[in-house]
Amino acid sequence: MKSCTHYKMDADGNFVEMTPEEVEKDRIKGERELKEKIKRKGHDCSETPEFYEFWEDGRRYHGWDCSICGDLIHTG
Repeated sequence: MKSCTHYKMDADGNFVEMTPEEVEKDRIKGERELKEKIKRKGHDCSETPEFYEFWEDGRRYHGWDCSICGDLIHTG
């Protein structure tokens, strides 16, 4: 299995490499936060994406919103 290098931003805005322990702790924290958000909202926004696209001032804006609550999922 190929491993990746993970980084975090320190207080000064510099990227520093994370230890494997920090990566695992961060992964567990993220899973817990997602479960809490799903429980609170009653749905997983990533399972109900809706594409949007519009032009404003000659610039294209696009991404994905949740079709249930309207929260931003991803912007491009």
